[in-house]
Amino acid sequence: MNFTLVNEAKRHKLDPYDPTRFKLLFIDHNNVDLYGLTLKAGRTYREDPKKDWGENNAVIVLNEAAIQQLGFKSAEEALHEHIWLNLWGSEDREIIGVVEDHYHESVKTAVAPTIYYPNNGAAQQSIFQ
Repeated sequence: MNFTLVNEAKRHKLDPYDPTRFKLLFIDHNNVDLYGLTLKAGRTYREDPKKDWGENNAVIVLNEAAIQQLGFKSAEEALHEHIWLNLWGSEDREIIGVVEDHYHESVKTAVAPTIYYPNNGAAQQSIFQ
């Protein structure tokens, strides 16, 4: 399952409106390894969600297209920076990992800026289509 978000991810909350569409994919701690994705910087989520997410889901993993869209020059520059993400509670998220761009949809479609959101088991799916 994935969703498309518009104007819900920004470097700063007060940044101007940006019509860029971000894909939102729900993953858990083993999706990066399971699907053979490459971490460009940082790490993915821990097996015990409470160690990463706490009560406010304060960390996030993005792909290279997302960090470029947010204005970071590299995965290393984005690592441990904070972004504003308006989803289910906490808006301030620390970038803990950057995944190499990969095709989630058709290879004829450009790789979308993607947010890999922690699947905490609350009626969410971990599916790559």
